[in-house]
Formats: sequence, C-alpha cells, structure tokens
Amino acid sequence: MSYDKYIGIKFTETYDFPPNNGIAGVDDDLEEWEEQSYCVESVNGEWEFLLSKDNIIETIFIYPNNGGKLIHGIEKDWSREEVLNKLGSPESSGEKNNDEFLGEMGAWDRFNMKKYYLHIEYNYAGNAIKQQTLMLPHVAP
Repeated sequence: MSYDKYIGIKFTETYDFPPNNGIAGVDDDLEEWEEQSYCVESVNGEWEFLLSKDNIIETIFIYPNNGGKLIHGIEKDWSREEVLNKLGSPESSGEKNNDEFLGEMGAWDRFNMKKYYLHIEYNYAGNAIKQQTLMLPHVAP
C-alpha cells in the first residue's frame, strides 16, 4: 500500500482502502476548548490514520511489526545508518533514551518530504524500525 497518496485527502472520498474498523472518536472526555479527533485503524494493525474534524487524513502511522509496508524503499530490518544513507540528513533527530514513565524509547529521525514530514522511530537496540509516521506540516510537533 502506498500510504503517502492518502496524506492530506478526505478519508470519506477514498475507496481503495484495505479492510478497516471505520471511523472512531479518539477522545471520550474532552474539555470544552478541545476538538474531537478521529482515527481509522486497519483490521490487522498494520496502519492507523488520524483524521481532522473534517475527516482529512493528517497523520498516518505504519507498524512494520504488524505487517505494515514501509514507504520510500525502506525495509523494517534496516538500521538507522541504512535509513540515513537512503534519505540523507534528517531535519531533526533524537537519540534513544530510557524515560522514567514511558520506558525504553528508540532514536528517531524526521525528514521533510515537502507535502508531509516522515518520522522514523527505531527500536531501542537501533537495528530495526519500530514505526514510520507521516504528518502534515501543521500537525507535526
């Protein structure tokens, strides 16, 4: 599946998605100033889309350990060095760390792909990719 063709388009206007669980609200308890966001997940856990209130696909998570096919010719067993050799220098990066509350978190790199940001998170050992995230620029942290 070529995920990058979906980023920025309206979910309800696409018809070639693989099986999914439909649109669901993300937050049950919202403060009055917060907006509801929505998500769509694949049945088998390969991917997850976060949608705006207008059903625009703003963020796509790809989970290679659940069978999600990574984009830009990257394989799930690639090291960080292999990714950097393929995509060049990232716009921003972070090193692995062990957070008191979240536990072990792998290093990450973020690349500006013009239409979206590509965020790659590596496993803690650094010898494989944990997930890829595509984000529209206005939602990227």
